[in-house]
Amino acid sequence: MWMLVVIGRSLVVESKTICQPFDLERSYNISRNLVNVVSEAILKLQADLDGKLNCSYETVVIEDVTANTTNTVKACLPSMNSQTCTCTQMNRTGVDEDKCLAAIYSDLKLNMKRLQGLNPTLDKTVRGMMQALKVHNEDKDHEEKAFNDKSDRLFKQCTAMLYFQLRATTISRVLRQMMNEGSMHQKAMKH
Repeated sequence: MWMLVVIGRSLVVESKTICQPFDLERSYNISRNLVNVVSEAILKLQADLDGKLNCSYETVVIEDVTANTTNTVKACLPSMNSQTCTCTQMNRTGVDEDKCLAAIYSDLKLNMKRLQGLNPTLDKTVRGMMQALKVHNEDKDHEEKAFNDKSDRLFKQCTAMLYFQLRATTISRVLRQMMNEGSMHQKAMKH
């Protein structure tokens, strides 16, 4: 049993991700606020577009910018006990909470870079969420393609905001689930 703990910790160190005990309830509350802030930022962007571009899920194709990286959706899914399990038989024992939290942090970091400067409240809320997670992650920065044309820039802002709205909702749901089921990190803080 002791050997498994050592191996598990070495994997975390090798990936250069360190998750420290954090306040799950505070993180969840920030994530709920983040969902609201993103929604308000989208409404403001739609008003700024003034009919030049219809910034909605019906008119814009959303691209998963984290598809080639470890992201919240991939990292926070519980594994199934067997290949014949149904969704109702899934359990959280297969979720690596450190990996899940590191993926949330990585998603926030990537999206913060894409959205930086669009909305000061959004910038502040994303930074607050990243600080609340207490994750140290040394992921390499992803390069973003620069758009010089104003319509391209507006389109990029629209797609980035809509994508991040979906991801912020996912993050909030993951943290709520962790809170409801009693996260290992919450238990570590109480001891």
